[in-house]
Amino acid sequence: MRQPLEARLTFLSLETSYTTASTGRCFMLICLGEGLVQMKTIRQQIEIECSQEVVFDLSQNYSKRLEWDPYLTEAYLLDGADRADIRVEAYCKNRSGAAMVTKYISFDRPQVAAVKMVKGPFLLRRFSGAWNFKRLSDCRSQLTFNYHFELRGGLFGRMLLPIATYLFSIDMNKRLEAIKHYLESQNANLH
Repeated sequence: MRQPLEARLTFLSLETSYTTASTGRCFMLICLGEGLVQMKTIRQQIEIECSQEVVFDLSQNYSKRLEWDPYLTEAYLLDGADRADIRVEAYCKNRSGAAMVTKYISFDRPQVAAVKMVKGPFLLRRFSGAWNFKRLSDCRSQLTFNYHFELRGGLFGRMLLPIATYLFSIDMNKRLEAIKHYLESQNANLH
């Protein structure tokens, strides 16, 4: 007889997590009584010659998102929302055609905005992402992307995990470089 999920989760037998020094990426394996669950965490960051508030505001402005974000072909808020905030849902479609609906679970201007997947590509069992903004000076900030995801498909999903991680990492880096270039170009045009 199978136990309820809550009972099985109490038999947590192993948890390991490590960060590679060269990339700053984290990887977590949690071994449960009845199998292996892999939740991958990827972290990328960049420094931008722009204030924390300006970086935050642009990153969460869906009417300007496609001006700087090379990953997306569509991005908009749902249910008539005119700005991002907690419980607001957003629709994003990437260049390969994969679409995702996310819900904001944290929104604290200008420090953090975080979302979790409500609906998305079949291969993703779970996905969440956070954008963290750190003030370095009045006109310099650090933007950090954190993605946490788990793939479906058992052994097949575990085999695809390194590929998915690689692809997400490339896209994260392109997005960070793009927002930096956009903001620093705008900033240079003002002076």
